[in-house]
Amino acid sequence: MRTLFIAVLAVALAPSLALAGGGSKPNSTVKVKNNGTDTLAVIVDPNSNVQTSLSSGTLNTQTFLNAGGRFVGPSGTATFGGLRAGSHSVVAAFVSGTSSGSSIATGASTTINATKGKTVTVTATGSTETGTTLSP
Repeated sequence: MRTLFIAVLAVALAPSLALAGGGSKPNSTVKVKNNGTDTLAVIVDPNSNVQTSLSSGTLNTQTFLNAGGRFVGPSGTATFGGLRAGSHSVVAAFVSGTSSGSSIATGASTTINATKGKTVTVTATGSTETGTTLSP
């Protein structure tokens, strides 16, 4: 009976052990720092709808947020965790607000190479008037 209990316990704990330490999971993190003067709309690996929306100077807030986008105030940082190691696209644009009719700066994008277990920091500078610059 004791052997059966230990076997059941081992099977029950196996999934939590696999999730706990990363193990063979190739996860990494991207941090985006807003060094600009306005709110930053930022997303990692955007779908084509969000990419088109940002590049055309319009932004549907709900679509952007549902796709994993974040709004970051001046001097703030957004963290995107659980990314697979490899190449990722970071896209950002400064916005004057999140409601209809808000101004959106010329967006910027950069490609970063995320490494397992590491954090890549991207810094955004600019404003809605001057545009957006991203630097890894």
